[in-house]
Amino acid sequence: MWRPIAEARGIEPISPPGHHNVVQPPRTSFSLILSTFIVCVAGTTTMPPAYNVDIKLSFEQFDMTPGPKGRQFRRNLLLHGGKSDADGFSLADCLLRIDSFAVQRGQAITLPPPPGVLAAPGAVPAPAGGAPLQTAYRLRRGRLKESFRYVVMHVSDESTSVLILDERIRLSLQ
Repeated sequence: MWRPIAEARGIEPISPPGHHNVVQPPRTSFSLILSTFIVCVAGTTTMPPAYNVDIKLSFEQFDMTPGPKGRQFRRNLLLHGGKSDADGFSLADCLLRIDSFAVQRGQAITLPPPPGVLAAPGAVPAPAGGAPLQTAYRLRRGRLKESFRYVVMHVSDESTSVLILDERIRLSLQ
């Protein structure tokens, strides 16, 4: 069987036809491997590469059921949101509104904060102007984006996800 495969691929048999060992014909595995390699290489040039994107969750997704499950979800958000940035603030700090530039509920989160915006109780004061201020703005924007992604990733309820991700609804709530 190995000889027709090798001949079909244009590979010359290495040993004469009558020289076989007890287990298998000599070099059969090499010719099969080579012919399999040629077939595989020829087949992959026409197909696009396939890949999967795995989303790694920090904890179980939440289905937006109020009560004990909701309290567990909030506890999980705070416990697993401990990754800190260069200023030392974590996602949990951002969610609790105790990082720099945190504002009270219902106020604009734009940076720089518009006049009249009240800082959240317990929020760390903003640094003085210049480069430290611009760095603090950049880090705060990063924390806001990452905390949003972090919360949305752990919500399994489809209707809540649609509401959260709909830009018109988000803008109307600010």
